[in-house]
Amino acid sequence: MYQPTMNPLPDVAAQKVDHQDQAINWVGMGELRQPLLFVDGDITKQVLAKCEAFVNLVEGGVRGIHMSRLYLLTDAMKGCSKAELSQLLESFIQTHSDMSNAARLQLNFDLVLKRRALVSENYGWRAYPVTLEAILDAGGLKLELGVEIDYSSTCPCSKALAEQMVLTRFNQDMGDAEQISRRQMQAWLEQNAIYASPHSQRSRGYVQVRVPGDGEWGVRALIDLIEGRLQTAVQSAVKREDEQRFALLNGQNPMFCEDAARTIKNALIGRYASFRLRVDHFESLHAHNAVAICSYP
Repeated sequence: MYQPTMNPLPDVAAQKVDHQDQAINWVGMGELRQPLLFVDGDITKQVLAKCEAFVNLVEGGVRGIHMSRLYLLTDAMKGCSKAELSQLLESFIQTHSDMSNAARLQLNFDLVLKRRALVSENYGWRAYPVTLEAILDAGGLKLELGVEIDYSSTCPCSKALAEQMVLTRFNQDMGDAEQISRRQMQAWLEQNAIYASPHSQRSRGYVQVRVPGDGEWGVRALIDLIEGRLQTAVQSAVKREDEQRFALLNGQNPMFCEDAARTIKNALIGRYASFRLRVDHFESLHAHNAVAICSYP
């Protein structure tokens, strides 16, 4: 049977090396899994977070950091409130005080929310990818919140082309008739209203905002804000009346990726001091995606 030695174990990471001019921005671990209690306003959820834990390495003569210390401190986390993250980052720095003066933690998890259908009384579950990021350095604590929103986007160009084709077909079928009856019009629409139809596609917006250190994270408020402005968030529970409303909302809100980016940007300005956003439209016409990226300020 293996017997541990009574001699001190070697600590290779503590060895001094000649790298005085080679500081490293962040050193640590990624892909850690940690169960956490997420509390935000009226939301209380147990989540499984994917974590990245880092400190900077400013002492060039040190070969490496104490990764086990970061792991054990992260493993002791119970929740992810702003206060808890701040305390954790302080512990990262304290346990590396001879080599580091800044710390960073990023958490990624799915927040599952129950969402009501557009028209019917039904509800369904939606999973929203959430990112919480905290950095503690000489400038103080910086907190950022990121969310992903899936939505539908109808192409404005395709919509205009389809409308032109429907109008052309109408003029061809009606010929030189100056007047047509309501019955004739209804019969024609039943056959030809979607003679040509625009294409739409599932799309995704990613938004990361700077949040103040006090108060709640405000995840649901950010999700509701973006979905409310875009109007065409994807649905879970859908009856025919819900699908009909969804079709109406898509027809009334055609958007290029540029339109979606501007819509989200205008919704965020005045509410958040700084933010970054990206929208991807997974084209049904093309084999590539349409993408727009912007930041503020």
